[in-house]
Amino acid sequence: MKPIRVVLTVLVLALAGCGPHLEPLPESESFPNEATAKVVIINRGLKVVPVLGTGSMAPWIPAHPLGRKIVVAYAGTDSTPYSQLKSGNVVIYSRFGQLIIHRLGEQDERGFLAFGINNTYGDRNPDGGLGFVTPYNYIGKVVAVALFPLPKQ
Repeated sequence: MKPIRVVLTVLVLALAGCGPHLEPLPESESFPNEATAKVVIINRGLKVVPVLGTGSMAPWIPAHPLGRKIVVAYAGTDSTPYSQLKSGNVVIYSRFGQLIIHRLGEQDERGFLAFGINNTYGDRNPDGGLGFVTPYNYIGKVVAVALFPLPKQ
């Protein structure tokens, strides 16, 4: 039994660092209020996308107890074409009409598997199938996030 354990240990050590090498998350900056956060994104020439506090991107983007209803940040997206995306990019995409900010994972013929950095698994559709970012539901690549103080409960 020991030789198998040694082989497994060597295999694990050999594969260490072989996972995806993700680029850093886009810059995030805090502002004194929601209006200022939005204006800064606009002044950078980026498209403004409100981000709900679901917690899927925490701690980078904070969660809110009423997450699916409360805007906690604004994402600024640029016009990077889908063909130039790569695993690790953070994007906005639409899933059943809901705008979602998530990171891109593996890509195959179905598109990029998307995931929240605070989620254990990739995105799932209501039917349980995996959620993918495709040229048809991709909105934009996130290049900046503007945070602001959350409303008190």
